[in-house]
Amino acid sequence: MMWEGIDQRKFPRVNHKCRITVSRAGEDEMIEADTENIGIGGICVVTEKKFELFETVSIKLQLGGDEKPVECDGTICWVVGRHPSAPYEEMAYDVGIEFQDIADEDRGRIGRLVENILAGRP
Repeated sequence: MMWEGIDQRKFPRVNHKCRITVSRAGEDEMIEADTENIGIGGICVVTEKKFELFETVSIKLQLGGDEKPVECDGTICWVVGRHPSAPYEEMAYDVGIEFQDIADEDRGRIGRLVENILAGRP
């Protein structure tokens, strides 16, 4: 069953892998993962760690190249479990994170990345 909220997004998303570090508010543990998709409003991250709805997280997102990472807070908007395809695999989760307190410059960088991908430019 497909998540119905996907068609209710305010901003387009593109499939694009970026390296991301996510940490829970007030915790030192850093969770490294890859994004599944990205847009100027938020991202989908695939992780083996489960997050709770509406949890606040800190994000450090590497868009690529030598650019400085995007650093901001985020709110967990949805979590969908991926069942393992083999008995030895761990449960994984698709986690939707909405950007909070993101700098206009960083939102612009993400917007240009999305526009370039949609236009077929590298």
